[in-house]
Amino acid sequence: MSARSSNDKDKKEAVFDGVEDWIVDDETPVFAKVRKEAEDDEEDGLADDPETEAVDETQAALAEAAQWRDQLLRMTADFDNFRKRMQRDKEEWSRYASQHLLEKLIPVADNLDAAALAVADAGPEARNLAEGFLMIHKQLTDVLSQEGLAEIPALGELFDPNVHEAMMTVERADGQADNEVVMVMRKGYRFKDKVLRPAMVQVAKDK
Repeated sequence: MSARSSNDKDKKEAVFDGVEDWIVDDETPVFAKVRKEAEDDEEDGLADDPETEAVDETQAALAEAAQWRDQLLRMTADFDNFRKRMQRDKEEWSRYASQHLLEKLIPVADNLDAAALAVADAGPEARNLAEGFLMIHKQLTDVLSQEGLAEIPALGELFDPNVHEAMMTVERADGQADNEVVMVMRKGYRFKDKVLRPAMVQVAKDK
């Protein structure tokens, strides 16, 4: 073996010996840093601990369960509100289901009222016919009343813009109050708690 080869071998062995010494020496900076971090973890309770991991998993599961519970409660509340709203709508529809029909029958009632006034003065020869007509008029009035239709009081009442429509005013006469309805030009009707048609009236006013 040549002197050069012997020198190269000696150098390699010296390097390997140095590396080996560095690896097994736990006081080197790298090993010291790793050991220091492990000790810190142990002091802080962050070292791998099966019990700690189990507690963390349990807390995570409880948090997820609480989140699902909140969502379920919100969905239940939304559904309950929807159910109540549908019930109110159903009751509203049932309460006012006949409103449109009554609105169409009101002009018929107006014509019957006018005809009833006319036949009231019928002579003896038309008495039977007048009585039959008045009976029909009363039957229709009763049916409308049973369905919730009611005439709005007007004559002699103080003018109320919520239920009366003033068509004209006249000077107040003796015995009349200011703003008193002194003539009904067209009847008004209320259906349960709704005004279907205000009464057209003449109102007395102080001049």
